[in-house]
Amino acid sequence: MILFFDFDGTIIENRARYHRVHAHCLGKTPAVLSETEYWELKRSRIPEKEILRRHYPNVDCARYQRERELVIESTEFLAFDTLLPGAHETLRTLKANHTLILVTLRKNSKTAMREIQSFGLHELCSDIRIAAAGKDPVAKKIELIRHDCDPSSWVIGDTEADILAGKALHLTTCGVLSGIRKKECLQMLNPTHLVTSIGELLSLLR
Repeated sequence: MILFFDFDGTIIENRARYHRVHAHCLGKTPAVLSETEYWELKRSRIPEKEILRRHYPNVDCARYQRERELVIESTEFLAFDTLLPGAHETLRTLKANHTLILVTLRKNSKTAMREIQSFGLHELCSDIRIAAAGKDPVAKKIELIRHDCDPSSWVIGDTEADILAGKALHLTTCGVLSGIRKKECLQMLNPTHLVTSIGELLSLLR
């Protein structure tokens, strides 16, 4: 069986990076939102522009967004990403009986690959596929998955793009609550399964 895994929020924890980038892009304006507060807004699908309107009305939104695009995938801020607890062990166990393919949407494929390799994931995955999200992340995810999936394949991830791509290809979908979307957001997409972390896959696939 082929298991297509998302990367950010599914295998790695990136909330610290997002909050550090947020604070950086505010410039001289102090960050009034804690990491937890900011992340809960993101998990509830509140756009960055709306976060600024509510909490930082004096910040230049256009400047903030330009700076965010420049640094969100920079080596400086990627250093704050960490593996989610038990992720490496789970993938190593799954690898014994399944084909693992990593599919992720990143603008900078070189820094993405360096990060993936730094966590040793290239040794666990049969293939690693990276593409820029563009205006249609669902379509991009479908492109990364479709050419070698079969009806028994699973798509596992923490965002709408993962679940909707899997559903479009008539595959089993598994939403993961360790990332950037809260339970209510993923439930609305009606994934086949919904788990707290990828560690629960071990019992689901047994």
